[in-house]
Amino acid sequence: MVKNHLLRIAMPKTWQISRKEYVFAARPNSGSHSLEMGLPLSIILRDLLNLGRNLREIKYMLNNKEILVDGKRQKEPNFIVGLMDVIHIAEIKKSYRVMLNENGKLCVVDAYDHNLKICRITGKKTIKGNKQTLHFHDGKTMIVDGDYNVSDSVVMEVGKGIKKRLPLKEGATILLIGGKHIGEIGEIAKIVRYKAKDDEVVVKTKDDEFMTHKKYAFVIGELKLRD
Repeated sequence: MVKNHLLRIAMPKTWQISRKEYVFAARPNSGSHSLEMGLPLSIILRDLLNLGRNLREIKYMLNNKEILVDGKRQKEPNFIVGLMDVIHIAEIKKSYRVMLNENGKLCVVDAYDHNLKICRITGKKTIKGNKQTLHFHDGKTMIVDGDYNVSDSVVMEVGKGIKKRLPLKEGATILLIGGKHIGEIGEIAKIVRYKAKDDEVVVKTKDDEFMTHKKYAFVIGELKLRD
């Protein structure tokens, strides 16, 4: 049987809550995000947004208030909310986006474009009619027309569909989602392709230039994601 909690000392490094204040933390239900890139909705509402003092208040809020994740109402406190997901709280008319901060920790920021979400393409498959099925980082799939590549991103209008393609190419603005520089935002200066190992990218930030694995590059384009 899957436990509904985990030891705080064993939490993923991306979780931005105290490891020593309490022994246990809520474990998110299995879902569209990995444990490293997702948090239980209850922890986001209580610990990151300070909208409740304890789990009882959070459960009351979820059952009696309209709280949406990517446009769908959620009542389950352990529902996993992950990178780029948008939380909308109707009563206070506020929206928040799950992001990585400069220290590589999951955080919530104001969602300036709360009806827009960036999704990274993690896989694709050609189907009948020369159409493609795209698989995204948040577990969603979509049948599309047109040419898309794995590692590109798309701007998704919540509840509608793809609004814009963000190709992974030189000059693209990216968020690093893994490795030593996780959480940093920079620009791709060069893509280095190999035959025998994974491709790499040269990333240029305000203060540095370095090389990292291409799989860590999440194209975000010009959408304002954090201050």
